[in-house]
Amino acid sequence: MKSISSDYVRVYYTFVPSEIINAKMILDKEGIEYITSNENFAALYPGADGMATVDFLVKEKDEERAKEVLRDLIQGKR
Repeated sequence: MKSISSDYVRVYYTFVPSEIINAKMILDKEGIEYITSNENFAALYPGADGMATVDFLVKEKDEERAKEVLRDLIQGKR
């Protein structure tokens, strides 16, 4: 059985709720399939900065495109 992590790569991570929403909107708009990890933990402990990081993972084939559309978030400009 293949693990999800072997098919997906992390392209972005944050613990800031507004950045989580923005990343989802951007990836959805671009039609890039993604999964998040730790999102429920982050929702339960919103004040746990750094401990409740949400990871955004995309399929390997979409990695470069996802990084491009998330560029401003990754560089901290959104």
